[in-house]
Amino acid sequence: MKVLIVDSDPLFSRIAKSRMDKLGYALTLAPSGDVAWELYQHSPFRFVITEYDLPGLDGPELCRRIRNENHSRHTYVMFYAARNDSDIIVEAYHAGADDFLAKPFNLVLLDLRLSRGKQELNREDDLRIHSNHDDTTGFIKFNTFMRFFAVHDAGARRHSYQGIVTFATIENFDDILSNHGYGLAKQTKSVVASVLGSAIRSSDLVAHAGEDSRDFCTLMPDMPRENVGIVVRRIESQLRNAIIHTGKAILRPRLEYSTVIYPNAKLTAEQSLEPQNRVPFKLDSAA
Repeated sequence: MKVLIVDSDPLFSRIAKSRMDKLGYALTLAPSGDVAWELYQHSPFRFVITEYDLPGLDGPELCRRIRNENHSRHTYVMFYAARNDSDIIVEAYHAGADDFLAKPFNLVLLDLRLSRGKQELNREDDLRIHSNHDDTTGFIKFNTFMRFFAVHDAGARRHSYQGIVTFATIENFDDILSNHGYGLAKQTKSVVASVLGSAIRSSDLVAHAGEDSRDFCTLMPDMPRENVGIVVRRIESQLRNAIIHTGKAILRPRLEYSTVIYPNAKLTAEQSLEPQNRVPFKLDSAA
């Protein structure tokens, strides 16, 4: 699990890192709230442990910003402070804290609190696994998509017909994430999802390939490969109007496409959708 520790004391940070490395956490250190916020925007952490009093952006404001990001997955925020008066504890919880510890740490108590926080996050993840829909896009998740696809693939084998699965990948997703942060990268996926949802046939089924993925896949029963170009042109036409304003720049998502024809006599349904079995598709390659 990725953990961000925010503390202006380098000695304390080294001690905490040594302890948490032994516990198996992937730890990142930030010397200030401003640095922590920059790191969080580009790589959302599931666990943040922050000092209350920080230079610049203080602990409560950092926590409020994290909560205002409105991520689909919860970030567990633990505060600590050398002061232990009720006012700062109340302020920490008002800012959105999940836990509060007094400094210096009792290491046994720290281990127990970390374990409790991890259990809460694991419970949330378990609920998401059993949920059928992706929070960001509104589409079904890939594991649910695979169950539908297995049924279609089996029917195609029995009745000797073909269909297509088309993959649309946000080609500039990593650049948007790196240069503009998680919030705008998430917004990009929502914009692409809206375009895909309006461009496909009502009989088609779209899925998002995972929360951290830039891939979408569409099940197109009874679709000849030469007709995929019609759908892609429709997507590209609508995508030209899909603009994301950053305040400083305008972002436009770019998609690249690949297809799988099913059924494949040599592969199982699951194997046929693996990346190495997808055929790149460009509009000028359409028959």
